[in-house]
Amino acid sequence: ADWLDAAVGGIAIADRQSDRWEPHSAAATLRSSRLETGANVELDDAQAARYVAGEALAIENSQLQGWTRVWWRERPLGWGKLVAGVLKNHYPKSLRQRQHA
Repeated sequence: ADWLDAAVGGIAIADRQSDRWEPHSAAATLRSSRLETGANVELDDAQAARYVAGEALAIENSQLQGWTRVWWRERPLGWGKLVAGVLKNHYPKSLRQRQHA
């Protein structure tokens, strides 16, 4: 069938972890409206540098909770999980970049 190649191609969008689903990091970088979570956080330059270094970030005035896509300059960077005003970092460890002093 023609659809078979398309069904097994592409990237993973989520991973099953015990009793829950966790979004796959590559899915955050897709610009598809089908993946809109409703929760998005736009970072400034300093926050983005800390995010790609793997740090958790305090997000002021955020009433959001749960998985959110993290953006910088209108570009998707990855996923974070908002809990009580803190964006817990889910940027892949293999991609994290040390900050230079």
